[in-house]
Amino acid sequence: MHLEISTELGCSPDQAWQQVQTTRLMKHVTRPLLFFEPLEPPVWPDVWEEKAYLCRTNLLGFLPLGKQWIDVRFSGPDPAHTNQTYQVCDKGRGDLVRKWDHLVVIEGTPAGKTRYTDRLEIEAGILTPLVWLYGQVFYRHRQRRWRNLARSGFDYGRE
Repeated sequence: MHLEISTELGCSPDQAWQQVQTTRLMKHVTRPLLFFEPLEPPVWPDVWEEKAYLCRTNLLGFLPLGKQWIDVRFSGPDPAHTNQTYQVCDKGRGDLVRKWDHLVVIEGTPAGKTRYTDRLEIEAGILTPLVWLYGQVFYRHRQRRWRNLARSGFDYGRE
């Protein structure tokens, strides 16, 4: 099933791009709905690298959802610099969800702000509709946390 949700952030695309590359942002925008515990490697890097990370996931911090791979790939602005568009792709998969392909698109708007879009393709067998419904709640929550964080100038202690 496909899911796509967009929002406008009160920051530049470059600022959003710098933040999306950090594990700090991922931990911040996913909580308190979802917690990730790194397994391979056993500690999160400060900045994502293009590679696969194995983690354990917990819903609300206590309900185990099993192990999940976060497989990160980046794509920066186009070489012609005709627009500021960045992309991060996670070819995720795990115990509960066979396919969790998450594409983040960060692009400049004519007003000088940032359009942030989460695009997701989910396959979880008979649980797919339920996981898709959770994705609707989860990504709206993430985007709300993103907006608040951008509004604060990325002051992680304020939100």
